[in-house]
Amino acid sequence: MQRPVAVLLAAGGGTRFQGTTHKLLAPLQGRPVYRWAIEHALEADLEVWVITGCAELEPVDTVEFLHNENWASGQASSLQRAVTHARERGLDAFTVGLADQPFITPLAWRRVSAS
Repeated sequence: MQRPVAVLLAAGGGTRFQGTTHKLLAPLQGRPVYRWAIEHALEADLEVWVITGCAELEPVDTVEFLHNENWASGQASSLQRAVTHARERGLDAFTVGLADQPFITPLAWRRVSAS
């Protein structure tokens, strides 16, 4: 049986963020914001896919990064990228989260994924 999958949406331009870098790359307690979201999903024992687009994100071992070439068209294109990949892998479900939400706990990931 395959582990449940968490899909982190990380493709957008982050235009409302007022920092000096893309919001996903902004430092938070010594790490970029997106790394916290990935870490928490991994700690929940989920397979993690990150849908990328605008920002250049550093790869993370055991995490699959899937580029959305149509990221500027909106979030729906990122979801479609994940759906296409899931179908290719024979999956019929995954849990969606946002890479700019670093405070979603592993427990929350587990509970939502299990529901």
